[in-house]
Amino acid sequence: MSKFEGPKIVTPIPGPKALGVIEWHKIVGDVRGRGLMIAVDLVKDRETKERFLDLDHILVEAHKRGLILLPCGINCIRVAPPLIVNQKQMEKGLDIIEQSISVVEKRL
Repeated sequence: MSKFEGPKIVTPIPGPKALGVIEWHKIVGDVRGRGLMIAVDLVKDRETKERFLDLDHILVEAHKRGLILLPCGINCIRVAPPLIVNQKQMEKGLDIIEQSISVVEKRL
């Protein structure tokens, strides 16, 4: 008789420091979520909360760097990595998001 041990899942959850790198961008209005599911709300102006509608440019920049992001509504990016993601992959993904936002911000 074999003894089955379920998978040992140690899922990295991005901490405030990692998400803070994204939040300091002027077009990022809010970063929210639970666990691995994160939404990045993009705005033209943080004061008025006017929506940033050029979301596609950020998605394309991320795709060029090897990361597929999902839109959520008309001005949010949904980050939904697989449950088997490791810490190194998570950090790389967050770096790509940050780089993609930076590139688009410089064009404004």
